[in-house]
Amino acid sequence: MENASTISSNAQEYLSDSHRLKFSFSLIPVVFFTYFNCVMLFTLKRKAAFQGVPRYILFGHMLLADSLQFLCSMLSYFIAVAKVYMTNGLCGVLLSLTNITTHISPLNLAVMVLERYSAICFPLRHAEIATIGLIIIYTYIAIMVEAKSASSNKRKAAKAQNTVLLHLIQLGLCLSSLAVSALNELASRLEARTRSNVMYVNFMVFIILPRCLSPLIYGMRDEMFRPVFIYYFTFGLKI
Repeated sequence: MENASTISSNAQEYLSDSHRLKFSFSLIPVVFFTYFNCVMLFTLKRKAAFQGVPRYILFGHMLLADSLQFLCSMLSYFIAVAKVYMTNGLCGVLLSLTNITTHISPLNLAVMVLERYSAICFPLRHAEIATIGLIIIYTYIAIMVEAKSASSNKRKAAKAQNTVLLHLIQLGLCLSSLAVSALNELASRLEARTRSNVMYVNFMVFIILPRCLSPLIYGMRDEMFRPVFIYYFTFGLKI
C-alpha cells in the first residue's frame, strides 16, 4: 500500500514538473509572435497606404484574432497547470472568447482567399467584389481551376494558384484546431504520461503553430508591407 502511494506521488510530481516545463517552452513562441503581431498591427495603423484596403483590413483582423487566441490559450494553460479555481462566470467568459477566436481564423482565411482571387483575376471588379455585403465562399478546388482559366496571363494564373494553395494549407491547419477536442478525447484513454504528451503535441501543432505561420505567410510575403514592417520591427535600424 505504501509503495503504491509512493508511486502515485512520484507520478503526480513528474506530471507537475513536466507541465511546468511544457508551459515554459510553449510560452516562448507565443510571446515572440504576440509581439510580432503587435508590430504588424502598428505598421498597418501607422501607414495610410494600408488603411481602407480590403486585404490589409482582413490581415489586421486575423492578427488581432490570433493574438487574442494566443493570450486565451496560454491563460487557460496556466490556469490548468497552476490549478487555479475560477468562478463559473469567469470560466465561461474565457472559454467563450477562446472558442470565438478559434472559429474566426478559418472564416477570416476563407474571406481572404476570395479577396486575393478577385484582386488577381478580376482587378477591375476587385473593389466591387471585396465590399459586397454577402460573400459566397467558393471551394478551393473551384477557385484554383477558375484562376487558371479566367486569366489569359500565365504569370497571373500561376500567382493566383500559389496564393490560393498557401491559403489552403493555412486554412487546413486552422480547421484542424477545431478537431483538437476530439483528438484529446481519444488521448484520454491512454495512460497519464502518454496522454499528457499527446495533448501537448495537439496543442502546439494545431493551436499554436498555425497562428505562428499566419504573419509569416501573409505579412512577410507582401512586398509592399514587408520593408515597412522590418523598419518598425528593428526600430529603424538598417539590417
